[in-house]
Amino acid sequence: MVVPSTPPQVQDNFFATWEIQSNFYGPLDCFQAGAASVDMDIVNVDTSNRFVYSFACSDYQGTSGPVDVGRFDVLMNLTDARGGVLSQIDVGTENVSTAGTIDLGHVIFTLP
Repeated sequence: MVVPSTPPQVQDNFFATWEIQSNFYGPLDCFQAGAASVDMDIVNVDTSNRFVYSFACSDYQGTSGPVDVGRFDVLMNLTDARGGVLSQIDVGTENVSTAGTIDLGHVIFTLP
C-alpha cells in the first residue's frame, strides 16, 4: 500500500538584500561602516505580534523566519556590535495574504 506523501508546509516570510552608502565616501563594506548586523523588525499591525530577525551584515541578504498572515510594518536596522542603530529604513506596510516569500527589495543604508 502506498501512503500519499504530505505536501511540504508553505510558510510566509520576508526577504531583503542590502548595501551601505556613505554621503562622503560612497559605498562602504560592513567593516568600514562599523556594522555587525542587520535586524529585520516586523510588526503585525492586525495582531501586534512582533518578529525580529538578525543577520550578519556581511551576508548582504536575509530571509525571516515564518510570520503569520496580516498587515506588517517592516523596519530594517543596520546595527553595530553593541546593538546601536547606525541607519534605519522604514520599508513600509506589507500585506501577507498568500503563502510564500515576500521580497522587500534592495535596501540602501545611508551613513554620513
